[in-house]
Amino acid sequence: MNHRKMIFALAAALALSGCGSHQAASKDTLDVPPPMEVAAPPDYKPQALDASLRQSALDELTNDCQDNNPFFRSNALEALSENAPDSASRPIMDALSDPEPSVRYAAAGAAAGEDGVSAAAGDGQ
Repeated sequence: MNHRKMIFALAAALALSGCGSHQAASKDTLDVPPPMEVAAPPDYKPQALDASLRQSALDELTNDCQDNNPFFRSNALEALSENAPDSASRPIMDALSDPEPSVRYAAAGAAAGEDGVSAAAGDGQ
């Protein structure tokens, strides 16, 4: 019984003393310094795309339409149909008979277009 009283007294002492410090925190320890100032971004200046870089990207996408990886083929079809619909007609038509279902699905979506206008028809919209 004496053992229970000692455990009870110890538990009561811990509960009454609390877990934290009884000293009041000074105002200095609670202040968070303001964030550092950063330089403003440069002003926006519209610039024309480099035609050779654009053509290089289109060539890469066209080559990816023939890649061994169906993930590359699907993504290349989508990118071509969104960014260069005039160049997408032949790859889309070819991909409609691809052995991989995901590529055929991407080709069908690219052919229909988001607004229902067919990129595969070559109308450029």
